[in-house]
Amino acid sequence: MGPNIWLSEDQTALLRSELERMRDELRDAQNATNDERARLRMIVVQSALLRLENGTYGECVECDEPLSFDTLRARPEAALCSACEAERRGGVAAR
Repeated sequence: MGPNIWLSEDQTALLRSELERMRDELRDAQNATNDERARLRMIVVQSALLRLENGTYGECVECDEPLSFDTLRARPEAALCSACEAERRGGVAAR
Protein backbone atom coordinates (compact mmCIF):
# COMPACT_ATOMS: atom_id res chain seq x y z
CA MET A 1 0.00 0.00 0.00
CA GLY A 2 1.05 3.56 -0.56
CA PRO A 3 1.28 6.42 1.89
CA ASN A 4 -1.92 7.15 3.75
CA ILE A 5 -3.98 10.02 2.44
CA TRP A 6 -5.92 10.94 5.56
CA LEU A 7 -2.90 12.27 7.48
CA SER A 8 -1.22 15.47 6.36
CA GLU A 9 2.56 15.70 6.08
CA ASP A 10 2.60 17.85 9.22
CA GLN A 11 0.51 15.32 11.14
CA THR A 12 2.73 12.47 9.97
CA ALA A 13 5.88 14.39 10.95
CA LEU A 14 4.43 15.14 14.40
CA LEU A 15 3.53 11.50 14.98
CA ARG A 16 6.92 10.30 13.71
CA SER A 17 8.65 12.67 16.11
CA GLU A 18 6.53 11.42 19.01
CA LEU A 19 7.24 7.77 18.14
CA GLU A 20 10.98 8.47 17.93
CA ARG A 21 10.86 10.24 21.31
CA MET A 22 9.01 7.28 22.81
CA ARG A 23 11.53 4.86 21.30
CA ASP A 24 14.46 6.80 22.77
CA GLU A 25 12.85 7.00 26.22
CA LEU A 26 12.04 3.30 26.18
CA ARG A 27 15.56 2.44 25.07
CA ASP A 28 16.95 4.46 27.98
CA ALA A 29 14.54 2.82 30.44
CA GLN A 30 15.33 -0.62 29.12
CA ASN A 31 19.07 -0.03 29.35
CA ALA A 32 18.83 1.41 32.85
CA THR A 33 16.53 -1.19 34.39
CA ASN A 34 16.33 -4.13 31.99
CA ASP A 35 12.55 -3.69 32.29
CA GLU A 36 10.57 -6.33 30.37
CA ARG A 37 7.57 -3.99 29.97
CA ALA A 38 9.84 -1.37 28.40
CA ARG A 39 11.20 -4.02 26.02
CA LEU A 40 7.70 -5.10 24.96
CA ARG A 41 6.52 -1.51 24.55
CA MET A 42 9.65 -0.83 22.49
CA ILE A 43 8.60 -3.60 20.09
CA VAL A 44 5.19 -1.94 19.67
CA VAL A 45 6.76 1.47 19.01
CA GLN A 46 9.30 -0.01 16.58
CA SER A 47 6.43 -1.71 14.73
CA ALA A 48 4.67 1.64 14.38
CA LEU A 49 7.85 3.20 13.01
CA LEU A 50 8.13 0.35 10.49
CA ARG A 51 4.53 0.94 9.40
CA LEU A 52 5.45 4.60 8.89
CA GLU A 53 8.31 3.55 6.65
CA ASN A 54 6.27 1.10 4.57
CA GLY A 55 3.27 3.41 4.15
CA THR A 56 0.74 1.54 6.26
CA TYR A 57 0.92 3.68 9.40
CA GLY A 58 -2.48 4.92 10.48
CA GLU A 59 -4.29 1.90 9.04
CA CYS A 60 -5.77 -0.78 11.25
CA VAL A 61 -3.55 -3.85 10.91
CA GLU A 62 -6.66 -6.07 10.99
CA CYS A 63 -9.17 -4.39 8.66
CA ASP A 64 -7.16 -1.60 6.94
CA GLU A 65 -9.61 1.10 8.11
CA PRO A 66 -7.94 4.44 8.82
CA LEU A 67 -7.28 5.39 12.43
CA SER A 68 -8.22 8.96 13.29
CA PHE A 69 -5.56 11.55 13.92
CA ASP A 70 -7.03 12.00 17.43
CA THR A 71 -6.49 8.30 18.13
CA LEU A 72 -2.94 8.41 16.80
CA ARG A 73 -2.19 11.63 18.69
CA ALA A 74 -3.31 9.98 21.93
CA ARG A 75 -1.52 6.70 21.14
CA PRO A 76 0.96 7.09 18.25
CA GLU A 77 1.75 3.38 18.45
CA ALA A 78 -1.90 2.36 17.92
CA ALA A 79 -2.33 -0.44 15.39
CA LEU A 80 -6.03 -1.28 15.69
CA CYS A 81 -9.23 0.66 15.07
CA SER A 82 -11.73 0.79 17.92
CA ALA A 83 -13.89 -1.96 16.38
CA CYS A 84 -10.99 -4.41 16.01
CA GLU A 85 -9.66 -3.46 19.45
CA ALA A 86 -13.05 -4.23 20.98
CA GLU A 87 -13.29 -7.48 19.05
CA ARG A 88 -9.91 -8.59 20.37
CA ARG A 89 -11.11 -7.86 23.90
CA GLY A 90 -14.27 -9.84 23.33
CA GLY A 91 -16.59 -6.86 22.98
CA VAL A 92 -18.34 -5.30 20.05
CA ALA A 93 -17.87 -1.78 18.69
CA ALA A 94 -19.43 -0.07 15.73
CA ARG A 95 -17.19 0.89 12.81
